[in-house]
Amino acid sequence: MKGFVRVIQVFLVGWAAYLLIAPFAAPVQAEATAPGPDPEVVAAKAAQRAAYELETQARIQNLARIENQRNHFSRLTTQGEEIRTELLMAKSAAWSALITTNWQAYQNLRQKAAGLPGERIACTFCDGRGAMDYCLVCGHTKQCVTCNGSGKAAFNETCPTCRGKGICYFCFGSGKMPCPFCDDGTIYLSMQPPSPQIPR
Repeated sequence: MKGFVRVIQVFLVGWAAYLLIAPFAAPVQAEATAPGPDPEVVAAKAAQRAAYELETQARIQNLARIENQRNHFSRLTTQGEEIRTELLMAKSAAWSALITTNWQAYQNLRQKAAGLPGERIACTFCDGRGAMDYCLVCGHTKQCVTCNGSGKAAFNETCPTCRGKGICYFCFGSGKMPCPFCDDGTIYLSMQPPSPQIPR
């Protein structure tokens, strides 16, 4: 009887020990037997991350380039307006003389237009072409007076007056400025008279 009890005690101790050890042993065994990550999947994810980073860098560089272009254009516009204003101020006396000298002849043409059908008449100042034979700003050279037609300013920068085109901005490089007395070669009785100030 004592032997049987002894066997039962050993069995119970063994069972208790198993119950205490089993919960800790199972995860270790499961972890040891779990398969590792697929190398192809890892490589694909790494390539995807690298491609995303390259794309992000390209976007950042493109945004920086666009911002630089915008700032450059803004500086050119501001500088160009200032220089053009100075050029026009320098030519304002010549413009005023042009209008004053031809004012009476212009009024005579308007009077003739009043008695004609449609109250209009061909402009004699530009021979009906809509453009004078000269330009007050460039003097018929057709070139930008700031950069002398090179399109470049100091330090090889873009000329702000012509914005790198090298042509006179006032006559658009034609050497002939728009006639201030007419509308495309025709004087209408209803049209506004030429401005005493040189147009900007």
